[in-house]
Amino acid sequence: MEADAEKALIELAQSGDELAYDSLFTLYRPRVYRIVQYILRDDAEAEDVVQDIFLKLFKALGSFRHESSFFTWIYKVAVNAARSRLSSRAREAHLLADSGSQVLEESYSSEADQPEFVHQRAEQVRMLDLAITSLQPNLREAFLLREVDGLSYAEIADLMHCPVGTVRSRISRAKSFLAERIAAPEANGG
Repeated sequence: MEADAEKALIELAQSGDELAYDSLFTLYRPRVYRIVQYILRDDAEAEDVVQDIFLKLFKALGSFRHESSFFTWIYKVAVNAARSRLSSRAREAHLLADSGSQVLEESYSSEADQPEFVHQRAEQVRMLDLAITSLQPNLREAFLLREVDGLSYAEIADLMHCPVGTVRSRISRAKSFLAERIAAPEANGG
């Protein structure tokens, strides 16, 4: 969406236009969901958090001043909300450790019933996910914003509060690290 059209839509939503709210939700929900789901790794929980995020965003929409891009504003809220949920989950994890490991074992045991190519694909995805998860947080964030969300280097620099050159370097380092990890997974604990 062009910046002028986005600004007009935001201003309509700020004035209470419900269709504008719906349009903003429709436009940004998929990207926000991807961010939250990647952090939480749980579809249902991510869906709940995304709903909460948009409720908060629309209540606070009047405070948006166009000093940064709208997506930058949403992104910050989304990451903070997902990290907050992760912290809550971590506090509860010690109570659920035994039952959680049993559920995990059951979900992996059913994978053996799938065709071999599905198993191989799942293993490739698992290796990539493990490699991405093991990236330093600033490298992972830059990499995902570029490769998953398709943001420009300038947009990523704005979101991460760093120069464009730093973003390029982080993405390059992330790609090199991932290529190494995937090329020799057994040497890296995979």
